[in-house]
Amino acid sequence: MCVMQKVWATDVPGKAKNATPVEVKLKEGRQPVRIKQYPLRKEDREGIRPVIEKFLQLGLLRECESNFNTPILPVRKPDGSYRVVQDLRAINKITEDLYPVVANPYTLLTVLTPELTWFTVLDLKDAFFCLPLHKSSQKIFAFEWENPKRGRKTQLTWTVLPQGFKNSPTIFGNQLAKDLESWEAPPEEGKLLQYVDDILIATKTEDACMTWTVSLLNFLGLQGYRVSKKKAQVMQRKQGIALGILAQDLGPYRRAVAYFSKQLDATAKGWPGCLRAVAAVVLNIQEARKFTLGQKMTVLVSHTVSVVLEAKGGHWLSPQRFLKYQAIMVEQDDVEIIVTNIVNPASFLSGNTGEPVHHDCLETIETTYSSRSDLRDSPMENTENWFTDGSSYVLSGKAVNIYTDSKYAFGVVHAHGAIWKERGLLNSQGKNIKHAEEIMKLLEAVQLPEKVAIMHIKAHQKVNSELERGNELADREAKQAAKGELLVTECKQTMPLPETMFCAQQIKIPPELPDILKQFTKAAIRTQPPDVLQWAAAYFSALSKGEPPPVKERIEMPLATEKTGAGLTPGLLKILHKQLSPKGTVSVAELKEKWKHLCLPEDQLKAILQLDDFGEEVEWMKFLALGCSVLGGSLLSSMKHACEILTRDPEGGAARIPFETFSFLYSYLASIDGEIPEQKTEAFLHKIKEQADQQTGMVLLRNFLTQPSTLL
Repeated sequence: MCVMQKVWATDVPGKAKNATPVEVKLKEGRQPVRIKQYPLRKEDREGIRPVIEKFLQLGLLRECESNFNTPILPVRKPDGSYRVVQDLRAINKITEDLYPVVANPYTLLTVLTPELTWFTVLDLKDAFFCLPLHKSSQKIFAFEWENPKRGRKTQLTWTVLPQGFKNSPTIFGNQLAKDLESWEAPPEEGKLLQYVDDILIATKTEDACMTWTVSLLNFLGLQGYRVSKKKAQVMQRKQGIALGILAQDLGPYRRAVAYFSKQLDATAKGWPGCLRAVAAVVLNIQEARKFTLGQKMTVLVSHTVSVVLEAKGGHWLSPQRFLKYQAIMVEQDDVEIIVTNIVNPASFLSGNTGEPVHHDCLETIETTYSSRSDLRDSPMENTENWFTDGSSYVLSGKAVNIYTDSKYAFGVVHAHGAIWKERGLLNSQGKNIKHAEEIMKLLEAVQLPEKVAIMHIKAHQKVNSELERGNELADREAKQAAKGELLVTECKQTMPLPETMFCAQQIKIPPELPDILKQFTKAAIRTQPPDVLQWAAAYFSALSKGEPPPVKERIEMPLATEKTGAGLTPGLLKILHKQLSPKGTVSVAELKEKWKHLCLPEDQLKAILQLDDFGEEVEWMKFLALGCSVLGGSLLSSMKHACEILTRDPEGGAARIPFETFSFLYSYLASIDGEIPEQKTEAFLHKIKEQADQQTGMVLLRNFLTQPSTLL
């Protein structure tokens, strides 16, 4: 079983094939709203500029003149990129409401039977963008945009169903549900559930789940939808989620009211299992309160979560999170926590109360996560007390009580150190932890004493006890030591050895160098690369290999109607044609390398490659045709670019190409478009051939630019 590649989401959104344009109507008597755009910082406008330009290029946005206007807000993502959010609250007030026929997410899972134990969850990417917006309704969603590079202000509007519109989930959910009705499920028993743009498959066996998943993915791909490969959950046996069932007593049994599943955040995923149970209980209590409305609830859990929170929560949780968990789980009168060995939902719903738990959470945490199994956090009797501020070295074989006012060091030895060491000094997000070398030294030093207890003491307190006096003395000695000279016992060479040096007599400058640099300068002026250093490396690399360099034949002066920016241009596509066309077929790796040499955006290359099912090898003429389609807004303008790039006439001559080449490119683009009937394509090419036969088999621009548009 294989999945067609075009179902997976790329930078190019899908297009639902059976969807009709969505019409949006205003409430009776309502007038257009015009809300001025908020002032945006230049860095924010620069951040969303690539997003706006990509949407314009893909046809998701277009320029317009509208009597509506609502503001946009750039939102910065954690990875530094931006997304565009439009404030459509004013539009939502004046447009007609649709009855939301959307399933209740809390009760949706109740239709699943207990024997369905294998699951797949699929998330449709940019789902709303799959549905076109009726042209008469597009003006309603207009917004103002000022290009930070050119300073030009204009109005843009959506050609697809926008995000943030109140009826978008209902409209999309209805369309997807309608399309799914025509899907023929495999014969194996299973269930499909849909919630807006999320789909869940449940089956009895693993093989059946895989069969259903592949069948559904291929169906969605054929219907024009795109699925997020990153978010797809295909029969995952382990996932960091909090699961819960809210139930009411019904006779001797319990009746399920709602099912909860919440993703634990990245921080909680890095905690010990018993402490993760605390986070899961808190999440489920928060969700359950939406249903209980203040009524008393009993929480059945297989961990001693209250004890774990009080005894170990301070080691792992931030003060804010610790107080929040206490307020939700401990300090509320409506929550009663019962520890039980029930972990199977079926046993829970049957009314079984379970048996006591023999698992000791505190012992498990101390054994698993402490830097040594016998490490204590309370002082030992008849043992020396040491106070430290900075670092101290303890001889092996002693028993010692150590007090520190460093909460970080205390947390390392009691909670985090062992798991960090096991992970290779990585945190829960997979990033390198800070002070890794010092932490390793600390974990080694704590193994030296025969017995050791490490306690935390608050810093900078009034001296009211022996412990505070000892901590103050340690602080004073540390400050005094910091003022003295440091004894360097080891000097490691951290700087790399200098590069080989040459004297003037060894340096030979070829006599051709001035001419080479002159030609390089002219080439740079003609090509005008956005990254001169990257382009220069590719230029001299091509010269050394005897390959065509990445140089334009002339400076490109874009027309007023053409887009400008760092993307593909006719001149750059012509360079690629000179470099790659002799091979006929090129590898994707080589294409990416040449693309990078021209300082072109990688996202644009990915978008072009996604237009067809290319493998590791790409037929060059097909890629050229797709590149021309990116440059041209229509099939005719795409063919115009192709003729101008492929013509072999001297500069200034009429652009023309052989009919065979024209026929191949036109037929290929028409098949990719999918909206031009094959009969019309053949009729159009037949007329072009009649004219080409009278012109030594060549096709001129006037032969097809003057053809009636009905044939295209």
